[in-house]
Amino acid sequence: MARLGSVRRAHLDRAHPVLSRWIGFLSLILLVIPLLLLIPQLIEVAFKIPPVTERFGTFTSPIRLPAWLNFTLALGAAAAAWERALRLRYNWLLDSMAKG
Repeated sequence: MARLGSVRRAHLDRAHPVLSRWIGFLSLILLVIPLLLLIPQLIEVAFKIPPVTERFGTFTSPIRLPAWLNFTLALGAAAAAWERALRLRYNWLLDSMAKG
């Protein structure tokens, strides 16, 4: 099924390159924005673990989002990651981070 998706994505890229670029740009935004918003919240959760709190103290995230928005951001990031996987193109920022 993923192979069929990549074939369709490649066809869209050839048939409508401008639309394909916009979809790629939107998927990049849908990956970066949740990353920036969710990382401070995850750090706050990690700092609530007793050994971490004893060693480093507490951390309060400056960002407070409702649960529905966190869930929506996570779904958007998952959809964007799926699109990135189907696109099969190199992105210097995302792919260099994955290599380590």
